[in-house]
Amino acid sequence: MMWPVPSGKPSHPYVPWNSPELHDGVRAIALQRVVAVPLLAVAGFAQADTHVVPFAILAALALVVELLQARVLYSDRWASVPLPQLLMLDIALIAVAVALTGGAQSPVAYIGLLTLFTGTFAFGPVYISWLCAWVLLTSGGVVIADGLIEGDSTAVVTYLTALLFTTIVCFNAARVREVASRNLRELAAARRRLVVDAAQAEARDRKRISQQLHDAALQSLLAARQDLEEVAAGDPEALQFARDALQTSVDAVRDLVYDIDPAALAGSRLPEALRGLVDRLTLADGAVIKTTIQSDAAGVHDELLHAVARELLRHATRESGARHITVALRRDDALVHLEVTDDGHRLKFDAHAEGTVGIAAAAARVDAAGGTLRIGTLDGDGTRIVVRLPDAPAA
Repeated sequence: MMWPVPSGKPSHPYVPWNSPELHDGVRAIALQRVVAVPLLAVAGFAQADTHVVPFAILAALALVVELLQARVLYSDRWASVPLPQLLMLDIALIAVAVALTGGAQSPVAYIGLLTLFTGTFAFGPVYISWLCAWVLLTSGGVVIADGLIEGDSTAVVTYLTALLFTTIVCFNAARVREVASRNLRELAAARRRLVVDAAQAEARDRKRISQQLHDAALQSLLAARQDLEEVAAGDPEALQFARDALQTSVDAVRDLVYDIDPAALAGSRLPEALRGLVDRLTLADGAVIKTTIQSDAAGVHDELLHAVARELLRHATRESGARHITVALRRDDALVHLEVTDDGHRLKFDAHAEGTVGIAAAAARVDAAGGTLRIGTLDGDGTRIVVRLPDAPAA
């Protein structure tokens, strides 16, 4: 059974309109609401007939209210304004204006559809659908009632067609904005996780280097110093022990330098470098590592594959307690495949757990290069990890 390494991306619910990241959209709504009042007034006065005074009062009050609301929405107290309710109030007032300016023949009804477009700057498709239904109940109700009374079915059909078109456009626009906003939030969250993981990885590397220096090189040097003191005291046989201790220190420091900045690929190809890596780990950890490596299995991601192989083998030998490991490297078509299987403890993947963070980092690098890293289990105990990378740079 194989499954992909979890990406760790959280599922983000819809962001409320008063979230800080949507403040720019809210200010755009405030500006459009102020601009809409003069447009409604011009269109309304052309059709007001006997209702000029009531409509003029309504337009003046609307302008004052919109200016006051815009001032608040552009201030630090913008999140305290009940914007969803205000948009519904706007639509209700527009319905009154439609009734005062000719009903089915009023151009205010069409200009009022602009309110739906303003909502796409801060609201999701669900709320936009509710706004469209509210427009249908208010302005649409006035247009339909007046059209039935006056026998003007053409005006009713025209308005309903415009409303349907506006609803479709606004719904899709809100959906696109919501998806884009979610992607940006996920990208920001991924960057924060990468920063945290990088800091934690650096701390773990420092701790590992410190332990390796203390447990291997430093202890061997202390033993060599003691042997040299015994040589100075007249025991010539201690000289060979001192030499052995110094050689152990040299080997430990060399291995540590290799782990920090491996130069295995300098002047060699991936298959040869991978065989050298296997030889070093076999000598250091005593595990039996079998290899099946194609000589032509190389590509543009050799350094990445070498680093991933080193991490997978390190986990197999030092974390899972495996004694038998198989490494396969092959190439077919435009893909390079790296497969590592072991008979150790089954890998229980956790991107933040001790011992598997390195694999999580490797999976992230493989994904960034356009490849995949999948983890599976073998019958009984054991883990199988397959890495596939394209033989071309990621787009």
